[in-house]
Amino acid sequence: KRSLCFDLLRSAVAGISHINTQIQSSSSSTSTISSPPLVTRVQRQLIQFAEFATRCIPGESDPRCLLQLLELLHSIQVAFQNWFLVAEFSDTVFPNEEFFEAVAPYYPIQFTPPPNNIHGITREGLHSELISVLTFTKMDNAAKSHRKPTMLGCSIGLFLEQLLPSQPDEEIPSTLEKLEAMECLSTLLFSTDEASGDSECKNLTVSEVRILLKALRATHDEASLGVSEGGESGDQNKILADKCRSFVSRVAWELEKLGDTSLWETFVLEPLEKDIKRLKLSPAYAKTSIAYQACLAASGGPRTLRACLAKGLGPLLDYLDENLEDSEDSLAAIHGLSAFFSSCRVALSKSKEEGVELTPHPLETYAERSCILLLKVVENEGPIYSLSLRIAAT
Repeated sequence: KRSLCFDLLRSAVAGISHINTQIQSSSSSTSTISSPPLVTRVQRQLIQFAEFATRCIPGESDPRCLLQLLELLHSIQVAFQNWFLVAEFSDTVFPNEEFFEAVAPYYPIQFTPPPNNIHGITREGLHSELISVLTFTKMDNAAKSHRKPTMLGCSIGLFLEQLLPSQPDEEIPSTLEKLEAMECLSTLLFSTDEASGDSECKNLTVSEVRILLKALRATHDEASLGVSEGGESGDQNKILADKCRSFVSRVAWELEKLGDTSLWETFVLEPLEKDIKRLKLSPAYAKTSIAYQACLAASGGPRTLRACLAKGLGPLLDYLDENLEDSEDSLAAIHGLSAFFSSCRVALSKSKEEGVELTPHPLETYAERSCILLLKVVENEGPIYSLSLRIAAT
């Protein structure tokens, strides 16, 4: 019976796909499909079908049936998308929230194939189909126009919860689970086709950007500290910290390109401002912040580069001006200078490849001060500075 039900539902979706193909290939149908009354009637009937499909999945525990249902829901999203790119009325918006609520309880997938896995169901297969539903955002614009829930707005909170649980009594996700959540966020915000340059960052709200930043910073700092554990755990934490920095840089660059000052300032400038005090107080204590900012400076875009230098490199120079001595803080500050200079070189190289010349030079304000401070350490022949400090300054 289940097999017949699936066949019936899949056939209905295939029929819609076939109609879409006929409409696209038939110029005579163009005027008909553009008729608002007809589109509205079709939208309402498709919504009824889509909502019926979502009611089939809650409570499903058979992995084979769950996989088929997830595949069905995603095929509905793909087949129906052209009908829901715009919606004249609020009740003709695609039911993103219903789709999300139907599948969200299954995230993250908790499944271990049994020894006699005759159907070949894998956790990876279930995860892939689940994420394909949760990251389908092509019908969000119509939902936004009527202030209805979008798939982006629903799913981003779900993935961030895996990085930073909101309740203190919740089980702390493992490093591997956090890595998976990072992949999910990347799939949600960035097109798998890099050549298209498409990004969902433009559709984030200031509130969502602030929550995203909080989760990424917390995950990055924790993973950076976890690298010192060594072994397999240390290796996993290193990968997670690197992914966080790369992801943050990519988001910063996308927000900078948008020209939306409020989003960029929330994601880039606000945390840089908060880090200034830590950098001036104890660079050794702020090592994770230095690593974070240096990576952001290298790949976040020209405006982000200058902001990182002003809010990161500047305070480190201020610290060394007043506290240059043989200490862990001075050593960390000098390493920080090196990281920012290296990041600037990477950023300038990327800009040159894109045919953009940054003027004035981003380091113009800091080069002379840096050279004077470092030369004090390198040229000092007395017992004031240790060998490790001199090597770092070289």
